[in-house]
Amino acid sequence: MAEPIGSFSGLASGIQWQDMIDQMIQIERAPIRRLEARVTSTKAEATAWKAFKANVQALRDALAGLAGGSALRAVTTSIRGLPEGTPATVSVTAGADAQPGTVRVRTVAVARAEKLGGAVFAERDAALGIAGELHINGRAVTISATDSLSQIAASINAANTGTEGVGASATVLRTPEGEYRLVLTSATTGAAGMSLADDGSGVLAALGLDAPTVITAGADAQLEIDGALYTSASNTFEGILDGVTFTATFASEYEVEVELTRDTTKAAESVKQLVDALNELAKFVKSQTGSAPLAGNGPLRSMHSGLRSALLDDVDLGDGRTARLSTIGIEVDRNGTYSLDAERFEAALRSDPRLVEEVLGGSAGIGTRMLETADRYLGYGNGSIDGLISDLEGRVPGIENRIASLESRLDDRRANLVRRFAALEQALAQAQSQSAWLASQLTAFQGAGRS
Repeated sequence: MAEPIGSFSGLASGIQWQDMIDQMIQIERAPIRRLEARVTSTKAEATAWKAFKANVQALRDALAGLAGGSALRAVTTSIRGLPEGTPATVSVTAGADAQPGTVRVRTVAVARAEKLGGAVFAERDAALGIAGELHINGRAVTISATDSLSQIAASINAANTGTEGVGASATVLRTPEGEYRLVLTSATTGAAGMSLADDGSGVLAALGLDAPTVITAGADAQLEIDGALYTSASNTFEGILDGVTFTATFASEYEVEVELTRDTTKAAESVKQLVDALNELAKFVKSQTGSAPLAGNGPLRSMHSGLRSALLDDVDLGDGRTARLSTIGIEVDRNGTYSLDAERFEAALRSDPRLVEEVLGGSAGIGTRMLETADRYLGYGNGSIDGLISDLEGRVPGIENRIASLESRLDDRRANLVRRFAALEQALAQAQSQSAWLASQLTAFQGAGRS
Protein backbone atom coordinates (compact mmCIF):
# COMPACT_ATOMS: atom_id res chain seq x y z
CA MET A 1 0.00 0.00 0.00
CA ALA A 2 1.39 3.41 -0.97
CA GLU A 3 2.27 5.81 1.83
CA PRO A 4 0.06 8.92 2.11
CA ILE A 5 1.83 11.90 0.67
CA GLY A 6 1.68 13.64 4.07
CA SER A 7 3.98 10.99 5.49
CA PHE A 8 6.89 12.41 3.51
CA SER A 9 8.41 15.52 5.07
CA GLY A 10 8.39 18.50 2.66
CA LEU A 11 7.25 16.60 -0.42
CA ALA A 12 4.46 19.06 -1.07
CA SER A 13 5.54 22.04 1.04
CA GLY A 14 9.25 21.92 0.36
CA ILE A 15 9.81 22.37 4.11
CA GLN A 16 11.74 19.66 6.04
CA TRP A 17 9.37 19.76 8.98
CA GLN A 18 10.71 16.48 10.44
CA ASP A 19 14.01 18.29 11.02
CA MET A 20 12.10 21.22 12.51
CA ILE A 21 10.33 18.87 14.92
CA ASP A 22 13.66 17.27 15.91
CA GLN A 23 15.10 20.69 16.68
CA MET A 24 12.02 21.71 18.67
CA ILE A 25 12.16 18.50 20.71
CA GLN A 26 15.88 19.01 21.38
CA ILE A 27 15.14 22.49 22.73
CA GLU A 28 12.33 21.14 24.88
CA ARG A 29 14.67 18.37 26.20
CA ALA A 30 16.74 20.96 28.09
CA PRO A 31 15.07 20.15 31.46
CA ILE A 32 15.72 16.44 30.86
CA ARG A 33 19.38 17.10 30.12
CA ARG A 34 19.66 19.03 33.35
CA LEU A 35 18.07 16.14 35.25
CA GLU A 36 20.39 13.64 33.54
CA ALA A 37 23.34 15.77 34.58
CA ARG A 38 22.00 15.69 38.15
CA VAL A 39 21.82 11.89 38.04
CA THR A 40 25.40 11.70 36.78
CA SER A 41 26.72 14.14 39.39
CA THR A 42 24.74 12.48 42.21
CA LYS A 43 26.08 9.04 41.31
CA ALA A 44 29.61 10.45 41.03
CA GLU A 45 29.25 12.05 44.45
CA ALA A 46 28.05 8.77 45.98
CA THR A 47 30.98 6.93 44.36
CA ALA A 48 33.40 9.52 45.73
CA TRP A 49 31.96 9.10 49.23
CA LYS A 50 32.45 5.34 48.91
CA ALA A 51 36.10 5.95 48.02
CA PHE A 52 36.44 8.24 51.05
CA LYS A 53 34.82 5.58 53.22
CA ALA A 54 37.33 2.99 51.97
CA ASN A 55 40.16 5.34 52.97
CA VAL A 56 38.66 5.92 56.42
CA GLN A 57 38.15 2.15 56.83
CA ALA A 58 41.80 1.52 55.92
CA LEU A 59 42.78 4.14 58.49
CA ARG A 60 40.53 2.50 61.07
CA ASP A 61 42.08 -0.91 60.37
CA ALA A 62 45.56 0.55 60.86
CA LEU A 63 44.43 2.13 64.13
CA ALA A 64 42.82 -1.01 65.56
CA GLY A 65 46.06 -2.48 66.90
CA LEU A 66 47.38 0.86 68.13
CA ALA A 67 44.37 1.98 70.14
CA GLY A 68 44.82 0.11 73.40
CA GLY A 69 48.49 -0.48 72.62
CA SER A 70 48.38 -4.17 71.61
CA ALA A 71 50.43 -3.60 68.44
CA LEU A 72 52.99 -1.67 70.48
CA ARG A 73 53.44 -4.45 73.02
CA ALA A 74 54.46 -7.10 70.51
CA VAL A 75 57.14 -9.38 71.95
CA THR A 76 59.46 -11.71 70.08
CA THR A 77 60.98 -14.88 71.54
CA SER A 78 64.37 -16.53 71.15
CA ILE A 79 65.72 -19.79 72.60
CA ARG A 80 69.38 -20.45 73.33
CA GLY A 81 71.40 -23.18 75.02
CA LEU A 82 70.85 -26.36 73.00
CA PRO A 83 73.89 -28.09 71.51
CA GLU A 84 73.93 -28.12 67.72
CA GLY A 85 71.87 -30.97 66.27
CA THR A 86 69.75 -31.38 69.42
CA PRO A 87 65.98 -31.43 68.77
CA ALA A 88 64.04 -28.43 70.03
CA THR A 89 62.79 -29.20 73.53
CA VAL A 90 60.22 -26.41 73.88
CA SER A 91 58.48 -23.81 71.72
CA VAL A 92 57.35 -20.44 73.03
CA THR A 93 54.77 -17.97 71.73
CA ALA A 94 54.16 -14.52 73.18
CA GLY A 95 50.88 -12.61 73.06
CA ALA A 96 50.05 -8.95 73.60
CA ASP A 97 50.26 -9.23 77.40
CA ALA A 98 53.76 -10.73 77.42
CA GLN A 99 56.52 -8.69 79.03
CA PRO A 100 60.21 -8.64 78.14
CA GLY A 101 62.38 -10.89 80.29
CA THR A 102 64.40 -14.10 80.46
CA VAL A 103 63.58 -17.53 81.96
CA ARG A 104 65.38 -20.89 82.13
CA VAL A 105 63.33 -23.85 80.86
CA ARG A 106 63.90 -27.60 80.81
CA THR A 107 61.48 -30.14 79.36
CA VAL A 108 61.39 -32.95 81.91
CA ALA A 109 58.68 -34.98 80.15
CA VAL A 110 56.28 -34.69 77.24
CA ALA A 111 52.64 -35.70 77.47
CA ARG A 112 51.54 -39.03 76.03
CA ALA A 113 48.15 -40.48 75.15
CA GLU A 114 47.17 -43.76 76.81
CA LYS A 115 46.95 -46.82 74.53
CA LEU A 116 45.34 -50.05 75.79
CA GLY A 117 44.99 -53.51 74.23
CA GLY A 118 42.17 -56.01 74.86
CA ALA A 119 41.94 -59.79 74.70
CA VAL A 120 43.07 -61.71 71.61
CA PHE A 121 40.61 -63.36 69.22
CA ALA A 122 41.17 -65.85 66.44
CA GLU A 123 39.33 -63.81 63.79
CA ARG A 124 38.65 -60.13 63.21
CA ASP A 125 35.50 -60.44 61.10
CA ALA A 126 33.60 -63.22 62.87
CA ALA A 127 30.66 -62.51 65.20
CA LEU A 128 31.85 -62.52 68.83
CA GLY A 129 28.50 -63.17 70.49
CA ILE A 130 29.09 -60.24 72.86
CA ALA A 131 26.22 -57.85 73.57
CA GLY A 132 25.82 -54.81 75.81
CA GLU A 133 27.10 -51.28 76.24
CA LEU A 134 30.77 -50.39 76.45
CA HIS A 135 31.27 -47.09 78.30
CA ILE A 136 34.33 -45.07 77.28
CA ASN A 137 34.87 -41.88 79.26
CA GLY A 138 31.21 -42.01 80.27
CA ARG A 139 29.89 -42.32 76.70
CA ALA A 140 28.06 -45.51 75.67
CA VAL A 141 28.83 -47.59 72.58
CA THR A 142 26.25 -50.31 71.84
CA ILE A 143 27.61 -53.73 70.88
CA SER A 144 25.44 -56.45 69.31
CA ALA A 145 25.99 -60.22 69.49
CA THR A 146 26.49 -60.30 65.71
CA ASP A 147 29.30 -57.71 65.82
CA SER A 148 32.82 -58.73 64.91
CA LEU A 149 35.99 -57.18 66.32
CA SER A 150 36.31 -54.90 63.28
CA GLN A 151 32.64 -53.85 63.58
CA ILE A 152 33.12 -52.98 67.26
CA ALA A 153 36.14 -50.84 66.33
CA ALA A 154 34.06 -49.11 63.64
CA SER A 155 31.25 -48.41 66.14
CA ILE A 156 33.71 -46.86 68.59
CA ASN A 157 35.21 -44.65 65.89
CA ALA A 158 31.75 -43.60 64.69
CA ALA A 159 30.97 -42.52 68.26
CA ASN A 160 34.21 -40.53 68.49
CA THR A 161 32.98 -37.44 66.63
CA GLY A 162 31.96 -33.95 67.68
CA THR A 163 32.10 -32.45 71.14
CA GLU A 164 30.15 -35.38 72.60
CA GLY A 165 32.50 -38.06 71.26
CA VAL A 166 33.83 -40.93 73.36
CA GLY A 167 37.32 -39.41 73.37
CA ALA A 168 39.08 -42.49 72.01
CA SER A 169 39.82 -44.18 68.71
CA ALA A 170 39.89 -47.92 68.04
CA THR A 171 41.92 -50.17 65.77
CA VAL A 172 42.24 -53.92 65.32
CA LEU A 173 45.84 -55.11 65.75
CA ARG A 174 47.11 -58.41 64.35
CA THR A 175 49.55 -60.10 66.75
CA PRO A 176 52.70 -61.95 65.61
CA GLU A 177 50.82 -65.19 66.27
CA GLY A 178 48.14 -64.23 63.73
CA GLU A 179 45.48 -63.40 66.30
CA TYR A 180 43.62 -60.10 66.72
CA ARG A 181 42.97 -57.68 69.54
CA LEU A 182 41.07 -54.41 69.97
CA VAL A 183 43.35 -51.42 70.71
CA LEU A 184 41.99 -48.18 72.19
CA THR A 185 43.94 -44.92 72.01
CA SER A 186 42.91 -41.90 74.05
CA ALA A 187 42.11 -38.76 72.05
CA THR A 188 43.84 -36.67 74.70
CA THR A 189 47.16 -36.89 76.45
CA GLY A 190 47.71 -37.05 80.19
CA ALA A 191 48.25 -39.46 83.05
CA ALA A 192 44.52 -39.70 83.76
CA GLY A 193 44.04 -41.85 80.66
CA MET A 194 40.68 -43.33 79.67
CA SER A 195 37.75 -44.37 81.84
CA LEU A 196 36.36 -47.81 80.81
CA ALA A 197 33.21 -49.55 82.10
CA ASP A 198 30.10 -51.36 80.88
CA ASP A 199 26.39 -51.55 81.69
CA GLY A 200 26.74 -54.73 83.73
CA SER A 201 26.51 -56.94 80.66
CA GLY A 202 30.10 -58.11 80.97
CA VAL A 203 31.24 -56.75 77.58
CA LEU A 204 34.22 -55.05 79.24
CA ALA A 205 35.62 -58.34 80.54
CA ALA A 206 34.62 -60.21 77.37
CA LEU A 207 36.76 -57.82 75.34
CA GLY A 208 39.61 -58.10 77.83
CA LEU A 209 39.39 -54.42 78.72
CA ASP A 210 38.71 -54.91 82.43
CA ALA A 211 42.43 -55.63 82.88
CA PRO A 212 43.86 -54.38 79.57
CA THR A 213 47.39 -54.63 78.31
CA VAL A 214 49.02 -51.21 78.71
CA ILE A 215 50.71 -50.55 75.38
CA THR A 216 51.47 -46.91 76.20
CA ALA A 217 50.87 -45.39 79.60
CA GLY A 218 49.31 -41.95 79.57
CA ALA A 219 51.66 -39.30 80.92
CA ASP A 220 51.57 -35.62 81.84
CA ALA A 221 54.04 -33.13 80.44
CA GLN A 222 56.49 -31.54 82.87
CA LEU A 223 58.42 -28.30 82.48
CA GLU A 224 60.97 -26.94 84.88
CA ILE A 225 60.89 -23.14 84.66
CA ASP A 226 63.42 -21.20 86.71
CA GLY A 227 63.73 -24.20 89.03
CA ALA A 228 59.98 -24.72 89.61
CA LEU A 229 58.29 -27.86 88.25
CA TYR A 230 55.00 -27.45 86.35
CA THR A 231 52.73 -30.28 85.19
CA SER A 232 50.12 -30.31 82.40
CA ALA A 233 47.93 -33.06 80.95
CA SER A 234 48.77 -31.66 77.51
CA ASN A 235 52.06 -30.39 76.15
CA THR A 236 50.77 -26.82 76.38
CA PHE A 237 51.46 -24.65 79.43
CA GLU A 238 49.65 -21.34 79.86
CA GLY A 239 49.31 -18.86 82.71
CA ILE A 240 52.83 -19.30 84.05
CA LEU A 241 53.93 -15.99 82.53
CA ASP A 242 51.38 -13.41 81.37
CA GLY A 243 50.74 -13.73 77.65
CA VAL A 244 53.26 -16.55 77.17
CA THR A 245 52.50 -20.11 76.01
CA PHE A 246 55.09 -22.87 76.41
CA THR A 247 54.78 -26.12 74.44
CA ALA A 248 56.87 -29.12 75.45
CA THR A 249 58.22 -30.89 72.36
CA PHE A 250 61.08 -33.16 73.47
CA ALA A 251 62.26 -34.32 76.90
CA SER A 252 65.90 -33.47 77.49
CA GLU A 253 68.54 -33.01 80.13
CA TYR A 254 69.40 -29.65 78.60
CA GLU A 255 68.11 -26.42 80.05
CA VAL A 256 67.49 -23.61 77.59
CA GLU A 257 67.28 -19.86 78.02
CA VAL A 258 64.10 -18.27 76.68
CA GLU A 259 64.39 -14.54 76.07
CA LEU A 260 61.38 -12.29 75.48
CA THR A 261 62.23 -8.96 73.87
CA ARG A 262 60.17 -6.01 72.70
CA ASP A 263 59.52 -6.39 68.95
CA THR A 264 60.12 -2.77 67.98
CA THR A 265 60.30 -3.64 64.27
CA LYS A 266 56.79 -5.10 64.26
CA ALA A 267 55.50 -2.10 66.18
CA ALA A 268 57.14 0.24 63.67
CA GLU A 269 55.47 -1.67 60.82
CA SER A 270 52.08 -1.11 62.48
CA VAL A 271 52.76 2.62 62.80
CA LYS A 272 53.99 2.71 59.17
CA GLN A 273 50.62 1.28 58.10
CA LEU A 274 48.97 4.14 59.96
CA VAL A 275 51.21 6.70 58.24
CA ASP A 276 50.47 5.18 54.82
CA ALA A 277 46.72 5.24 55.51
CA LEU A 278 46.93 8.89 56.61
CA ASN A 279 48.72 9.84 53.39
CA GLU A 280 46.19 7.99 51.23
CA LEU A 281 43.35 9.77 53.01
CA ALA A 282 45.03 13.17 52.61
CA LYS A 283 45.72 12.41 48.93
CA PHE A 284 42.05 11.67 48.32
CA VAL A 285 40.86 14.84 50.05
CA LYS A 286 43.36 16.93 48.05
CA SER A 287 42.02 15.39 44.83
CA GLN A 288 38.53 16.76 45.52
CA THR A 289 39.07 20.18 43.97
CA GLY A 290 37.92 21.90 40.78
CA SER A 291 35.28 19.76 39.08
CA ALA A 292 35.75 16.74 41.38
CA PRO A 293 32.49 15.31 42.81
CA LEU A 294 33.21 16.43 46.40
CA ALA A 295 34.95 19.72 45.61
CA GLY A 296 34.01 22.25 48.28
CA ASN A 297 31.89 19.64 50.10
CA GLY A 298 31.23 20.78 53.67
CA PRO A 299 30.78 17.35 55.31
CA LEU A 300 34.00 16.11 53.68
CA ARG A 301 35.98 19.08 54.99
CA SER A 302 34.41 18.65 58.42
CA MET A 303 35.24 14.93 58.63
CA HIS A 304 38.80 15.44 57.46
CA SER A 305 39.22 18.26 59.95
CA GLY A 306 37.89 16.03 62.74
CA LEU A 307 40.40 13.30 61.93
CA ARG A 308 43.26 15.80 61.71
CA SER A 309 42.34 17.30 65.07
CA ALA A 310 42.27 13.86 66.68
CA LEU A 311 45.68 13.21 65.15
CA LEU A 312 47.50 16.49 65.69
CA ASP A 313 46.14 17.76 69.01
CA ASP A 314 48.55 17.33 71.92
CA VAL A 315 48.16 14.30 74.17
CA ASP A 316 47.69 15.13 77.84
CA LEU A 317 50.02 12.87 79.84
CA GLY A 318 49.00 14.33 83.19
CA ASP A 319 51.00 16.43 85.65
CA GLY A 320 51.12 19.21 83.07
CA ARG A 321 53.02 17.04 80.57
CA THR A 322 52.00 16.78 76.92
CA ALA A 323 53.23 14.90 73.87
CA ARG A 324 52.55 14.89 70.15
CA LEU A 325 53.30 12.84 67.05
CA SER A 326 56.81 14.24 66.67
CA THR A 327 57.60 12.94 70.16
CA ILE A 328 57.62 9.40 68.79
CA GLY A 329 59.07 10.07 65.34
CA ILE A 330 56.00 10.86 63.21
CA GLU A 331 56.26 14.14 61.28
CA VAL A 332 53.94 16.05 58.95
CA ASP A 333 55.30 18.55 56.42
CA ARG A 334 53.68 21.76 55.21
CA ASN A 335 52.06 19.87 52.32
CA GLY A 336 50.24 17.62 54.77
CA THR A 337 52.37 14.54 54.02
CA TYR A 338 53.14 12.26 56.96
CA SER A 339 56.38 10.37 57.46
CA LEU A 340 57.79 7.96 60.04
CA ASP A 341 61.36 8.03 61.29
CA ALA A 342 61.51 4.31 62.10
CA GLU A 343 64.83 4.49 63.97
CA ARG A 344 63.61 7.34 66.13
CA PHE A 345 60.33 5.54 66.81
CA GLU A 346 62.04 2.26 67.76
CA ALA A 347 64.48 4.12 70.00
CA ALA A 348 61.56 5.82 71.77
CA LEU A 349 59.80 2.47 72.18
CA ARG A 350 62.90 0.87 73.69
CA SER A 351 63.72 3.76 76.02
CA ASP A 352 60.20 4.66 77.16
CA PRO A 353 57.58 2.15 75.96
CA ARG A 354 54.97 3.53 78.35
CA LEU A 355 55.26 6.99 76.78
CA VAL A 356 54.77 5.59 73.27
CA GLU A 357 51.77 3.56 74.43
CA GLU A 358 50.20 6.62 76.05
CA VAL A 359 50.74 8.76 72.95
CA LEU A 360 49.30 6.19 70.54
CA GLY A 361 47.22 3.78 72.57
CA GLY A 362 46.32 5.48 75.84
CA SER A 363 42.74 6.39 76.73
CA ALA A 364 43.44 9.96 75.56
CA GLY A 365 46.02 8.92 72.99
CA ILE A 366 46.07 9.73 69.31
CA GLY A 367 45.16 6.21 68.20
CA THR A 368 42.21 6.02 70.58
CA ARG A 369 40.92 9.47 69.60
CA MET A 370 41.19 8.74 65.89
CA LEU A 371 39.59 5.31 66.26
CA GLU A 372 36.60 6.85 68.03
CA THR A 373 36.33 9.55 65.34
CA ALA A 374 36.64 7.04 62.49
CA ASP A 375 34.03 4.77 64.08
CA ARG A 376 31.64 7.71 64.35
CA TYR A 377 32.05 8.49 60.65
CA LEU A 378 31.79 4.83 59.63
CA GLY A 379 28.65 4.26 61.71
CA TYR A 380 25.20 4.40 60.15
CA GLY A 381 22.90 7.35 60.68
CA ASN A 382 22.72 11.09 60.20
CA GLY A 383 26.11 12.61 59.52
CA SER A 384 27.83 9.27 58.87
CA ILE A 385 29.38 8.37 55.53
CA ASP A 386 26.86 5.58 54.97
CA GLY A 387 24.07 8.02 55.76
CA LEU A 388 25.35 10.44 53.13
CA ILE A 389 25.73 7.67 50.55
CA SER A 390 22.25 6.35 51.30
CA ASP A 391 20.78 9.84 50.93
CA LEU A 392 22.48 10.39 47.56
CA GLU A 393 21.56 6.99 46.18
CA GLY A 394 18.01 7.50 47.40
CA ARG A 395 17.65 10.62 45.25
CA VAL A 396 18.51 8.91 41.96
CA PRO A 397 15.31 6.84 41.44
CA GLY A 398 13.13 9.93 41.93
CA ILE A 399 15.12 11.92 39.38
CA GLU A 400 15.09 9.02 36.93
CA ASN A 401 11.30 8.74 37.32
CA ARG A 402 10.95 12.45 36.49
CA ILE A 403 13.16 11.94 33.43
CA ALA A 404 11.02 9.01 32.29
CA SER A 405 7.85 11.08 32.76
CA LEU A 406 9.26 14.02 30.77
CA GLU A 407 10.52 11.68 28.04
CA SER A 408 7.04 10.19 27.75
CA ARG A 409 5.50 13.66 27.47
CA LEU A 410 8.04 14.61 24.79
CA ASP A 411 7.25 11.43 22.86
CA ASP A 412 3.58 12.40 22.92
CA ARG A 413 4.50 15.95 21.90
CA ARG A 414 6.56 14.67 18.96
CA ALA A 415 3.76 12.36 17.82
CA ASN A 416 1.25 15.23 17.99
CA LEU A 417 3.51 17.55 15.97
CA VAL A 418 4.10 14.86 13.36
CA ARG A 419 0.34 14.33 12.98
CA ARG A 420 -0.33 18.05 12.61
CA PHE A 421 2.46 18.67 10.09
CA ALA A 422 1.51 15.54 8.16
CA ALA A 423 -2.09 16.75 7.99
CA LEU A 424 -0.94 20.16 6.71
CA GLU A 425 1.33 18.45 4.18
CA GLN A 426 -1.61 16.32 3.01
CA ALA A 427 -3.90 19.35 2.74
CA LEU A 428 -1.28 21.31 0.81
CA ALA A 429 -0.74 18.39 -1.54
CA GLN A 430 -4.48 18.20 -2.22
CA ALA A 431 -4.64 21.95 -2.85
CA GLN A 432 -1.72 21.71 -5.24
CA SER A 433 -3.43 18.82 -7.03
CA GLN A 434 -6.67 20.79 -7.41
CA SER A 435 -4.76 23.84 -8.64
CA ALA A 436 -3.00 21.75 -11.25
CA TRP A 437 -6.34 20.29 -12.41
CA LEU A 438 -7.92 23.73 -12.72
CA ALA A 439 -4.91 24.97 -14.66
CA SER A 440 -5.16 22.04 -17.06
CA GLN A 441 -8.90 22.67 -17.55
CA LEU A 442 -8.30 26.35 -18.24
CA THR A 443 -5.64 25.54 -20.80
CA ALA A 444 -7.96 23.08 -22.52
CA PHE A 445 -10.80 25.63 -22.60
CA GLN A 446 -8.58 28.30 -24.10
CA GLY A 447 -7.38 25.90 -26.79
CA ALA A 448 -10.94 24.97 -27.73
CA GLY A 449 -11.89 28.67 -28.12
CA ARG A 450 -9.11 29.39 -30.61
CA SER A 451 -10.13 26.49 -32.76
